[in-house]
Amino acid sequence: MNDTDRGSEMKILDTFEHSGKVYEIRCWHDDLRHEWMARAFCEGRAVEGFVYSCADETLQDLGVEAFNEMIIRSIKSDVVEDRWGQVVKACSVRN
Repeated sequence: MNDTDRGSEMKILDTFEHSGKVYEIRCWHDDLRHEWMARAFCEGRAVEGFVYSCADETLQDLGVEAFNEMIIRSIKSDVVEDRWGQVVKACSVRN
């Protein structure tokens, strides 16, 4: 991603392997909300319920390279640690 990319077209920020599967970290710009969105995909499907976002103003302050590094690190960690699975499990526990 760079600071001139706009529109809803998804761009692949990074790919990585985990447990024998190849994951893509994709981002896109939401013109209505004026923010960048990112999410993990595997075989063309979103792999978790988390959607990461960053307002345009924050991205300008942070810088594109820093944002890319931070979002890639966060998404990889969430996928590898199965944080979405942990959320689902915690929400499905009944007392």
